[in-house]
Amino acid sequence: MADVVQKIISGNSIQQGTTVSHVNKMGTIHNIVPNVTSSTNVSDVETRFSNRFDDTEYYGTKFVPTTLSDCRLWLAADKITGLSDGDVVTTWSDSSAQSFDVTQSTTSKKPIYKTGIFNSKPAIKFDGTDDLLVNSSISSVITSASTYSMFMAFSYIAQGNYATVASIGGASYPMIRFFQLDSASPRNIRIEGKTASNSLATSATGSDVSVGSLYIGSVVNESPYITQYLNGLSDAAGDDYDFGDYSVDRIVLGASSAAGTPANCYIAEVVFYNRAVNEGERKRVENYLGRKYGNIMP
Repeated sequence: MADVVQKIISGNSIQQGTTVSHVNKMGTIHNIVPNVTSSTNVSDVETRFSNRFDDTEYYGTKFVPTTLSDCRLWLAADKITGLSDGDVVTTWSDSSAQSFDVTQSTTSKKPIYKTGIFNSKPAIKFDGTDDLLVNSSISSVITSASTYSMFMAFSYIAQGNYATVASIGGASYPMIRFFQLDSASPRNIRIEGKTASNSLATSATGSDVSVGSLYIGSVVNESPYITQYLNGLSDAAGDDYDFGDYSVDRIVLGASSAAGTPANCYIAEVVFYNRAVNEGERKRVENYLGRKYGNIMP
């Protein structure tokens, strides 16, 4: 065990004197010595150890989104093959094994593949005019989902009223828009959910936008709340938005599900689970994205 601890855990990562008596291959801690009784301290130590195991291939423990159960969509720009900088994107393939690829057949609406955007890794550029990618056959995993979790690595290239980075909904309303900008000055990043009659079902308005900054954004929906996290910190919360209450069948990147309110943005990665991840799981996904794209989580 000593070689695992030495390989994975740097000396300044945990409280001095804390050791681990048993850790399995996937990084689960079975005992901490000396005994830690504070739940906060236990959670902190577990998170630090999990992060170390998630970031190594030494024992086959490197974390990917499908390490967690119920991953139903995983889009990563660095997994796209056959494209060069500046090429249009027709299909962004799903790496979750669910085959929910997002596509665009209209040439003028195809976003652009760009290299070296975040931490020397590629991202997809949406023009904020009419670019979008869509999958309209994802209804089987979202129509009855009362809990779900969405993760994205993205940035805004420019501001725009109601610019929407991603959305789940119908061809029109209802829909929920993730990481949408409002019309305030300065504009804020928010979640907004609408009913079939375009009435407001939920809204959670968070931080002022910083154009050009990389965001690791997370949204977890679990009754009674839907919560937005930005760069690992809770940023806003509103009433939960249950897909089972609405007729939704598609996910759209770069605009709303009705193809409106487009965003001028970069998207590097998207992960969706049709359940609410717990706090520890949320942190693992956020840390995975943060390490990958150069945004260290708190």
